[in-house]
Amino acid sequence: MRAMRRGGIGLLLAAAMVWIGCGPALAAEAAVAPMEEVSAKAAICIDSATGTVVYEKNAYQALPVASVTKTMTLLLIFEEMERGTFGLNDMVTVSEEAAGMGGSQVLLDAGSSYPVGDLIESIIVASGNDASVAMAEFVAGSHANFVQRMNARAQEMGLTDAVFYNCTGLTTDNGLDNLLSAHDVACISRELIQHPIFFQYSGIWMDEIVHPGGRVTMLANTNKLLRSYDGCDGIKTGSTDNAGSCITASASRGGTRLIAVVLGGSTSTIRFEEAAAMLDYGFDHYQSVEYVKKGEVIQDQIPVAAGKETTVQGVAAESLVDFVARPASNDWEKRITLEEGLTAPIARGDTVGMLELLQDGRVMHSVPIVSAQDVEAAGFWDVMQWALEGWFG
Repeated sequence: MRAMRRGGIGLLLAAAMVWIGCGPALAAEAAVAPMEEVSAKAAICIDSATGTVVYEKNAYQALPVASVTKTMTLLLIFEEMERGTFGLNDMVTVSEEAAGMGGSQVLLDAGSSYPVGDLIESIIVASGNDASVAMAEFVAGSHANFVQRMNARAQEMGLTDAVFYNCTGLTTDNGLDNLLSAHDVACISRELIQHPIFFQYSGIWMDEIVHPGGRVTMLANTNKLLRSYDGCDGIKTGSTDNAGSCITASASRGGTRLIAVVLGGSTSTIRFEEAAAMLDYGFDHYQSVEYVKKGEVIQDQIPVAAGKETTVQGVAAESLVDFVARPASNDWEKRITLEEGLTAPIARGDTVGMLELLQDGRVMHSVPIVSAQDVEAAGFWDVMQWALEGWFG
């Protein structure tokens, strides 16, 4: 059921830190005092860059999540936008079903058309259920089709306990709730914030949308941590009788970004306090360290045989980021190993070597070195030209 719950991590943190299992992760050895347990039914705090878990409680228990559901709604919207299907200025006509949603609404007019950007802002800032359904119908043709996509995307991410009945988080007429674990919410949140467009809206505290007839609806952000917690810039709150008070919160400080999830909080105030406590614990005890940036030149002028160019530049295939206990160690040794007998043709992105970081003689981290450019194989006339240049100087 949970094949991705714990996976290929090279090192486990000796205290509370483990791999969240929904993306590539690194970890480092450390031992810090454990955090005091939160009162919510379930919670988790992770480092966004590596997926390392800072704190968890009942993190794999599927629970109602209310409007935290909309993290998946937004993820699908942004992924569809990146495919070029529509843009922020495209117009969406609101159906009777969408306009009739209960719970949090921005009071959209049935039959009227709104820009995609206004509806996205309404979802992120004001948790508009009507805006969510309007966008679901726009993206997938119907609300039901969109929900199928939500469940399919969850399966793709390995979130086998996730169940969606709608794109809003409202309890259905049959008494059913969307179910996610704190782990699931952290995974979806981590994917969501990879889309820079999210942050264009997530930090808005107060705004308004103007309806086609001139009527105005004020938008007030439901995430109070935006004003009370240093570095907070998202993500989503949720609250129903069945779900209690929930939140997934993101905050960034000094190059470290953490995501804290609280499910089943007893009050709205407690969910904010316990999310803040997890973020504080993470920032106080750990830090992100970027040893290598993606695309950084690792080795210049690597020899290539039988090519139109005689050398290739080797760059890091990926960023090499670690999440470690404070203070971070600087006692690292670099070791570069190049592929032997590199021969053209070579395509950009082909592996040409390996960079390893060693500590006390042990390989702690590694990243492939790849070619920064294409190198075509030399043809007959290239060889003749070289020969003539050699003969005549």
